[in-house]
Amino acid sequence: AEHEGLSTWIITKSPLVTRDIDVLRRIARNNRISVHISLISIDRDLARRLEPRAPTPDARLRALPRLRDSGIEAGINVMPVLPGITDRPDQLEPLIKAVAAAGATYLNACALRLRSAARQRYLPFVEKEFPHLAPRYRATYRSSHHAGERYRQGLHEYFRKVCARYGVPFGHDDDDEVEANETEAAPAQLMFAF
Repeated sequence: AEHEGLSTWIITKSPLVTRDIDVLRRIARNNRISVHISLISIDRDLARRLEPRAPTPDARLRALPRLRDSGIEAGINVMPVLPGITDRPDQLEPLIKAVAAAGATYLNACALRLRSAARQRYLPFVEKEFPHLAPRYRATYRSSHHAGERYRQGLHEYFRKVCARYGVPFGHDDDDEVEANETEAAPAQLMFAF
């Protein structure tokens, strides 16, 4: 707040960021500030399985209008989208609709990436919680930390299309990850075959 010309991002799963709205507003007077709230599912039971100690989806969504009503740029990061777990249209479209209704400035999304340390923790979780998906995960992430390019492109195109339908911009103008993934998208139906 004492400096000018800064570009600041806050990435959080916690709605407690709203406790600092007064400070965020002071920062925003002379700087760019954006709050990215992580949310991978609005299904409370599924969210509890995936992120047992994280705040509920409803609590995170309630933080958006509080930030926006205070003039703070705020959006949702649907990161990571979990192949076969959180990537179905009947899961994603209600999430996007809820994010738009909450007044998000933008929505970002990308597929799960599993580098070696994350792979060592996450694959046993999939084997325990979603055993029917374990062979596909092992095959998909065997030689790369990314899901396949066609899956990522399909996911990107799906989010772009559904975000446009609900009037929430897809991507953040400073988001190198989203811009780096800007490619000619594969048909959206391909996203569900990772």
